[in-house]
Amino acid sequence: MKFGKINKQQLMLAAVAFLVTVGALFGGQALNSKFRVADPLHKEVLAIQGVQRFTVHEEKNRLRAELQLAKVADLQQVLERVDGAVQRYYGRPLDEYRIADRSDARLRTARYQLSFYLEEAQVSGSYIQLKEELDALTGVKARVYLGQNFIFIQMENGSHYLYQALPRAERTAAAGNPAANPTGGGSV
Repeated sequence: MKFGKINKQQLMLAAVAFLVTVGALFGGQALNSKFRVADPLHKEVLAIQGVQRFTVHEEKNRLRAELQLAKVADLQQVLERVDGAVQRYYGRPLDEYRIADRSDARLRTARYQLSFYLEEAQVSGSYIQLKEELDALTGVKARVYLGQNFIFIQMENGSHYLYQALPRAERTAAAGNPAANPTGGGSV
């Protein structure tokens, strides 16, 4: 067999064909992801009462949800439904929630005051003092829900609200603290 010389035009044509093929493969994968995961997930999450906006971001094998919520009765219930939907489409739970809030100065101050008790409760596994501080707050309706993977903070002052979901610290029961609740769940 005899091969002729390859000219610049043939080389350019081969390079363009290669780039188009690679682009089609990656573009097809992106479209498949959008239509089979992102769009149905987005629709399912927006159907959850209280969810106004939702996006999920996958970065370095971590999943983060960005949400805007209306005022809700039970933050833990709403966010765990969001997490359940994400798990069905991505096969793993969320690692982080970023929730746009409608807070005011009173809520931000109350959240700051609770931060010390919250940190202490996470480290010690005892949430009694945190509960006492929540009960002592005046003018602010505040609840903390203890989920399996997150601590959900729900604070309201009139039409203003502040919602947060903080990842649970390492389970202190594993470090020999019998006061810690290894099963999670409940509210304070």
